[in-house]
Amino acid sequence: MSRFFRLPTRDPRTIARDIPGIVDVLFPQLIPGIVASLNTSAEKIRMIRALDDNDIARSTLNAAMLFELGQARAEQILKQEEMNWTACLNLASSRQNRFYDAVTPGTLRKIDIDIAEHVASNTVTSLEALKSRYNDTNITISPRISGMHWVSPSYADYATTSCLIEVKCTQKGFGASDYRQILLYWLLSLASSFEMNTEIWQRGILLNPRKNSLIIFSFHELSTLLSGGKSVIELIEQLQALLADNCEKISHTPYSHL
Repeated sequence: MSRFFRLPTRDPRTIARDIPGIVDVLFPQLIPGIVASLNTSAEKIRMIRALDDNDIARSTLNAAMLFELGQARAEQILKQEEMNWTACLNLASSRQNRFYDAVTPGTLRKIDIDIAEHVASNTVTSLEALKSRYNDTNITISPRISGMHWVSPSYADYATTSCLIEVKCTQKGFGASDYRQILLYWLLSLASSFEMNTEIWQRGILLNPRKNSLIIFSFHELSTLLSGGKSVIELIEQLQALLADNCEKISHTPYSHL
């Protein structure tokens, strides 16, 4: 068995947020000024309203748990399942525990449920509007993102036929790590699509249902801008080389065989 398969795997989300150097090599122009410029193109969905920060402050839940709860409820709506807040809470807790030391609340207060329902409604309405805008035929929950070398397979938030959509329920604007994450998802999926001869997403969308804000961009145009003009083939080859080089370095460190 190749030693690569004995190396610790990392989730693409972790790489994009905690060890961004790999993606920074691919997209050296992803600097604060460019991020600020991209964020000026934010749109709003006319049919929904942003959440009131005063309402959010009344909840005793951790903010990340509160909004994960909203996404769990959004998935129930999309699947046309009966409302079940216990199931939503269990799903939200399991997802939070993958990346954080989450504490599951014993009960949900009315304000928690009201906020989560508002987030869910905003998310679903936004997704349906985007599907309609681009004449797409479906909304996919948790589309699979292929792995590469020691980067493990992962799952994004949502996708339509032509769009990959990541949801960020923050009070701030979208940050460089958000762009890194969705671009890395796209590159990994693009590399897999060449081997499997499958369709790939044309657009990336960062969606914030809390603030009713979304950024829409062409993956090809943004990757060309941020990479300094590299083609998608060059980017994939560079990503493969970076990950393979990292594998070699890890495999020669003490205890890498354990």
